[in-house]
Amino acid sequence: IMASCKGHAEIVEILLVKGADVHYQDVLGWTALHIASYKGHTEVVEILLANGADVMHQVSGAAPLQLAAQQGRSQVVQTLLRFGTEVNHQDEAGVTALHIASKTGHTEVVEILLANGASVDLQDNDGETALFQATQSGCASIVEKLLAKGANVDRQTNNGTTALIVADDEPILQLLKSASSQ
Repeated sequence: IMASCKGHAEIVEILLVKGADVHYQDVLGWTALHIASYKGHTEVVEILLANGADVMHQVSGAAPLQLAAQQGRSQVVQTLLRFGTEVNHQDEAGVTALHIASKTGHTEVVEILLANGASVDLQDNDGETALFQATQSGCASIVEKLLAKGANVDRQTNNGTTALIVADDEPILQLLKSASSQ
């Protein structure tokens, strides 16, 4: 886990050859794959996956893809998708990697997820979509990309709120209004 955290690919390989458990979890339940994904160590992620690391193992409901999306680790996201991670995996709160990347403003990660089939209208447990998250965070470029993929502007959260209602950025408001009238 420490070698993965530091990005020491050669040490990770040596440890795996010597019998290190690729599935070992620390006291918080994190595996080497979770840490390498979070830190953005693409080479280590590839080594771990090639040695049988579970691409869908969850820590507090979060899979490695969600951790990489949170940090904007686009190369790691691509690697995880190549190794078969589920692009639309929802954690315990119904949150997907697309929700997270949209909220945190990681445009490149959003593009990668959309290109790999991420659903723009999946709702989390509160009824929020990636479009709602991007609107609340003021990420106009992401709002534009989600709308281009057909995101539903009028989709309501569980309390009846829409992206149009929470938009307080003029360019985003105009994007949403244009899409809503179509």
